[in-house]
Amino acid sequence: MIITSAMQENIIQALGLDALSPDEQQAIFSKIGSSVVESALLQFLTAQGEWEQQSLESWVESHAMDGDILEQLITTYPAFGKILTEEILLIKENLEKNIS
Repeated sequence: MIITSAMQENIIQALGLDALSPDEQQAIFSKIGSSVVESALLQFLTAQGEWEQQSLESWVESHAMDGDILEQLITTYPAFGKILTEEILLIKENLEKNIS
């Protein structure tokens, strides 16, 4: 899934990394950014039935080239948005523990 710069900025801000330099933000995001989305997507899919999984797969295929696919995905599948938010908060909590 393509993560746009706007989505990246939102995730960086949600993780509380916006106080870091742009280079530090990019370094951290490159390590965890797509993992956050992939983890949330996997959790969402495992909670769905076969029909819902196929529906989501078709939806993603038809929107794969959209620049705002993540925002559309969250709007279309609010449960995914909730899981993504939980993943971001969990990573933020872990980062804060490691920094302290």
